[in-house]
Amino acid sequence: MSTAVLTPLATSLTFCIERWPEFWRDCQHILPVHWKELALNQDQIALDVDAERFKVIDDQGLLHILTARAEGRMVGYYIAIVMPHLHYKSAGNMAFTDMFFMLPAFRKGHGLKLFTEAERTLRERGVKKAYLSCKVHADLTELFERLGWTMSDKAFVKVF
Repeated sequence: MSTAVLTPLATSLTFCIERWPEFWRDCQHILPVHWKELALNQDQIALDVDAERFKVIDDQGLLHILTARAEGRMVGYYIAIVMPHLHYKSAGNMAFTDMFFMLPAFRKGHGLKLFTEAERTLRERGVKKAYLSCKVHADLTELFERLGWTMSDKAFVKVF
């Protein structure tokens, strides 16, 4: 893996479905950036990924990890849990997006591709419906609607 500075617009990205161990090994430089930019209540809830549980979910065949790499270095990802919905078990597999992120320098020109690749790979996996959300302070409604997603819910959180 090159340590040279990547120039995002001049760098082509490779998208790949990966397993948890490879993702976990290579995402350590991105997760803190993702958390710092988007996580709420950072003064009360620290970033503390349960890597062991993610591995169990991956070993069960339920984890869908799509990575974006530039010259081998991870610059983005989309992760979902894929399984039948507990309310609609006969409807087929559904994807429940856990998280997605693209390093800021790579968003223009590549951000849209992360979602189109996620959709393509989820369809290839037989997913019938996908659920996705974004933070209010980082609203991606316009992008998602342009991609054909429909707003369905409003989510609320409360820290105790």
